[in-house]
Amino acid sequence: MRSPILYRLDTTNKKMIRNICVFLIALFSFRCSSRKVEITDVPDIKGKLLNSDSVRLRSIAKNKLTVVNVWGIFCGPCMKELPIIQNVYEKYNNHKGFAFITIAMDNEKELNRFLNAPDTTDPYRKMFLYSGIKHFSLPTLAYLPHGYTHMYGGYAIVKDLLKFRILARMINSNAVPTTLIYNSTGKLVFKQIGSFDNDQLLKHEIDSLLSL
Repeated sequence: MRSPILYRLDTTNKKMIRNICVFLIALFSFRCSSRKVEITDVPDIKGKLLNSDSVRLRSIAKNKLTVVNVWGIFCGPCMKELPIIQNVYEKYNNHKGFAFITIAMDNEKELNRFLNAPDTTDPYRKMFLYSGIKHFSLPTLAYLPHGYTHMYGGYAIVKDLLKFRILARMINSNAVPTTLIYNSTGKLVFKQIGSFDNDQLLKHEIDSLLSL
């Protein structure tokens, strides 16, 4: 069976917008076999921290209010949300007892290509430019070992679909972007499936939780 097609790389901006739910295609086959049960604890996710070591999400989140944003390079809504996430991170990253981590559906090589490719025609770099982000300093886990290493007819194909589905189960969401907030005891206290239009809602939730 053909691997799921995620995103057309050579489309115009108009087609990008029309395909904003691209990751749903990759995850369409994920369904709960029985009744849906909300996952309320910090999931045991392990990934390669960009330009650093492998870490576990639970270690990052231990005893901290933790924001987790799940995204991917070839996800239109994720790209448009990226400057918002960066802005929120910059406001709170030095706050005591607070952690902020993004989980990328890509590997480390692809993330560096996304951030640093000198050729503006490179499909990864094109997505960075499409996002409109000026500066990227988000602490990021590269979750997929192989990411989008296969291109087919101008499309990017996920090679680690099983691992992709495992993450979907752990965060109980079959779409990206997804943003979750866990309190200092590791319990889920906020969840947003889909992108934020601005930073107001996320900042409001964080401020409310930090004041507790």
